[in-house]
This record gives sequence, C-alpha cells and structure tokens, in this order.
Amino acid sequence: MAAPASIGGFGLVVAPDAVKALNLADDVVTGVTMTTTPATGTCAVQLVLTNQAGNAVSHVAAGLLFFSNSAGTAIAAGTSAATLTNGAIQELVAGKVDLFISSAAGLLGFTLTASSGTYYASLVLENGKVITTGAIVVN
Repeated sequence: MAAPASIGGFGLVVAPDAVKALNLADDVVTGVTMTTTPATGTCAVQLVLTNQAGNAVSHVAAGLLFFSNSAGTAIAAGTSAATLTNGAIQELVAGKVDLFISSAAGLLGFTLTASSGTYYASLVLENGKVITTGAIVVN
C-alpha cells in the first residue's frame, strides 16, 4: 500500500485509495449529448456520455438501452438499434431492450430502426440511474 498523500499543503492526509476514489467520482456518467441524422425508417444517433463537468467520460460505460415515445416513461415496441460507430449494441429482448457498451472515450453510435415518429433513448446505468436523450426523429 502506498503512503498517504498531503493535499494542497493544508496538512490534510488522505490515503491513496481515497484519492483514487475521488478522481473516479469526477468521471461518473451523469449526462449525455446527442447528434442525430434522421432518414426514412431510421435515424443515425451519436451519443457522448458526459460527467458532472459536462466533459466526455474517459472510460467504457455499459448498461441497458430502451426506446420510448414519451421521454423515457414506457418502452416503445417495434424498435431496433444496431451499432453504427463507437461502442456496441446487443439486443437482449427483441424490439424492446438492448445492452450498450460505449467506447473507452464514452462514445456510442447506433442506428435506430422504427416506424415514423419521435422516440427517446433511455440509458440505464450500472448505478441504476436512467438518462434519457432528447427527441430522436425517424422520418
């Protein structure tokens, strides 16, 4: 075990494991930014998973992904997502729930295939928090 470290010359001594935990807490997924490219029957979606500071996280994140027609309140049947770029999507329950794994830079790209309408992607994170994107339009 490494020796304790002093913080900022204040004489406060913190164990290295606590310092590591504090640094990791700064990079927890707390939000998402999104760009979309709507098309007939599909929409290309690029997500950036962000931390408390609004910056892209610097680690792989994973969790569940589902789509709804009303900002995360109910699963929209008949949707499917396929990996587009960055990260991976694996269908768990056909047309309802997927597993997502981001890239090491917190990026996730996928194509949503669905009937014409407005959808929202909800990401269920490992801590149970649900993050819902803005509107995803399928023409």
